[in-house]
Order: sequence, then C-alpha cells, then structure tokens
Amino acid sequence: MKKKILSVVMACVMAVSCCSGVMAMAAYNDNLQTTTIETNDGVIFEIKDGVEDSFVGGMRRDSYIAVDSYLNDKSGSQTIPFRTNSDYPYYRVFVSNTSKTSYNITLTDASGKNQLTSSPITLGAGRHTNITNSNAASGMRYLTVTAQDGSALDGTVRIRLASSADELANG
Repeated sequence: MKKKILSVVMACVMAVSCCSGVMAMAAYNDNLQTTTIETNDGVIFEIKDGVEDSFVGGMRRDSYIAVDSYLNDKSGSQTIPFRTNSDYPYYRVFVSNTSKTSYNITLTDASGKNQLTSSPITLGAGRHTNITNSNAASGMRYLTVTAQDGSALDGTVRIRLASSADELANG
C-alpha cells in the first residue's frame, strides 16, 4: 500500500515539474515584444524582442535567434529587418545561398548608413557566410540579399543577437 501511495505522489510531482517548465516558456513567450513589418511586396516579417523579459528560469539569456527565415523572394531581392538594443547590441548574421547564382549582401541601419566594411559582400552559389558586428549598436538594421542575375532567391538567413561579442564567438 505504501508503494502505491508513493508511486502516486511521485507521478504527481513529475507531472507538476514537467508542466512548470512548459508554463515558464509560455509565460516567457507571452512577454516578447513583437514588431510586425510588411514590405511593399506583401512579405510579412515578425521581429521578436526579448528585452521586456530576458530571464528564463531565473537566468538571463546571453543570446537568442531573432530571425530564422527563408530567402525565397521571386523578384531576386529580399530585405530582412531586425532590431538591436542596449541589452542585445551585438549580432551575427548567417546567410546560406543554396541557389545557382551569386548574391550581393548589404547591411544598413535605419538612416541607410552602410554597416559593412566592404559593401556589398558577394556570396557565391552554394556558399554561406557569417557577418558579425564588433561594436555595440542599437536600432533597426536591414539586411538585403540580391541575386546578381535577378533570379529567385533560394537560401536561409539566421540572425543571433547577443549581450556581448564574446557570446557570439562562443555560441
């Protein structure tokens, strides 16, 4: 009888502990600020900003993926907006080109100022690249990927924001 009672108690404890983690993540996701941007060609991007609640399980996250998107624009050019802020002023942009043509990549701030040391970056067909900022910056950024021959884009973009440059190097 004691074993049955102990088994029931343990099952209840396990159920509560499993649910608390799910509820914590749900609560965290509810606190993300979401900015929706619709481009002229009708493409909609959602930017999730974790500044309001950057703590999960009592620990501050050092970095997170702000953008995980496909490059699939049929016109051959796609702009991906993202925002850095004082809590996450560093970023690493990963671009993968799975097409058969080279891409030009530019990165600008809200005023249109170039954020790359050499612009545009040329990314060959079937290649990928990482772009990492070395100086803390906050505000809107715009990554533009354009096919050199105007053909449809094919690839992915992933943008990680971090609280320090070291976090990007280690993550």
